[in-house]
Amino acid sequence: MYPYNFKFGQKIQSDAVGINPDRGFIARVTYTEPAAKSITGILAATELEEEEQTITEGITDPDVPRNVRIKGSADVTGDVVINGTNINDDAISETLALNGTTEVEGNLAFKTITSIELPVQATENADTVQVGTANKLGLPYKLSLNTVLKAYRNSGLEASAPTVTVDADDLEKNTIELSSALNGTNVDVIIIV
Repeated sequence: MYPYNFKFGQKIQSDAVGINPDRGFIARVTYTEPAAKSITGILAATELEEEEQTITEGITDPDVPRNVRIKGSADVTGDVVINGTNINDDAISETLALNGTTEVEGNLAFKTITSIELPVQATENADTVQVGTANKLGLPYKLSLNTVLKAYRNSGLEASAPTVTVDADDLEKNTIELSSALNGTNVDVIIIV
């Protein structure tokens, strides 16, 4: 059977009678050249209007499944809703609250962005919102435990362990963030599944 399905509940023997643990499999996940994070990587500065907007044009999908971030101009407030798909092409959505010029990061890994909902213009200024990419990469497994063994960037072992977020139910909530910044070189993750 190809590719191999690790979810068949295979058991292995132990040296203790009657204790048969689950068999684990080593997987290598490669992200091809994820670019450095960019605050305009998904949507360039877009002016807010007197009504809520749903943007569907001028959007660039993330280069690999990863989380997004937003930033407003001046004292912009309100919710930005990001709609798209996860690494499995399932529809997902995340709401992020603007905090003026402070960047706000999401937690879900988006493969594609299908639309972005922007809030109403709250001031008389020509306020804008930018949407970009951040550094959390989407894992292709629903994990209940952090079973990441090692992470490599540009074939070099990361000096510090990555930050891993797991969720057994929602694929898009399973992410990994390296201790070093992404820079357009390959990232490899070794994981037990």
